[in-house]
Amino acid sequence: MNVGWTSRRSLLRTALRTAPPLMTLAAAPGAMAQSNTSAGLTTHMLDTSNGKPASGVRIDFSALEGDSSRFIKTVHTNADGRNDQPLLTADSMAVGRYQLVFYVAEYFSKLGIALPNPPLS
Repeated sequence: MNVGWTSRRSLLRTALRTAPPLMTLAAAPGAMAQSNTSAGLTTHMLDTSNGKPASGVRIDFSALEGDSSRFIKTVHTNADGRNDQPLLTADSMAVGRYQLVFYVAEYFSKLGIALPNPPLS
């Protein structure tokens, strides 16, 4: 007789019986409905060299159409490294090719970091 196996099995059964039902671990009422609602297209930028969100980064957003591009808007990242307003709203989302230009050299220059010329290759 293996007493250790029996003890572990009985402990597991007890833990499973006393564990809260999975439904109690779900989000608060209404949270699921909110998470399924698309806010649109957004971006998030992290400054991994400094271990923080990259705030104040200028981002140009364009739609690519054939060999050309159509400028849509410029946004800046907030203190969390995200853009406050979506690049495209859920209503204006369309299948297509898009371009994001992140002004990274400008961001690092604002932090006082010396960059080579040209700044990035």
